[in-house]
Amino acid sequence: MLYRSTLAAAFLALLSASVAEAASLELKKGDHLVWIGNTFAERMQYFGEIESQLHARYPEHNLVVRNLAWSADTISLRPRPKDFGDLHHYLSELKVDVILACYGFNETWDYRGEEGVARFGTDLASFLKEL
Repeated sequence: MLYRSTLAAAFLALLSASVAEAASLELKKGDHLVWIGNTFAERMQYFGEIESQLHARYPEHNLVVRNLAWSADTISLRPRPKDFGDLHHYLSELKVDVILACYGFNETWDYRGEEGVARFGTDLASFLKEL
């Protein structure tokens, strides 16, 4: 039970930090926003709260929001069926202006300890440069 309480407190702290930083998100009229990431972001397609909040905050922007997240994705592995196309193809096709990336949870299983954290930082930097 202590584990759940600690996890819930950590999640709420992260969420409140994200809300504070979201105030600095500058969007332009007609921007195309895309979610990428793992199951956390993929499940957002079933609950429109964040997208609704974006449209409410920027009512005159006519934002286009798409979700390209895929369960089990990591920053270094994005398994897809044969001939599906890669992330860059779809980002280009959608003429993306803003990418909202949700990674890190799945990586906790592969990047353990100090060496794992350093490797995650290196992989994340490579991923961001690639985007």
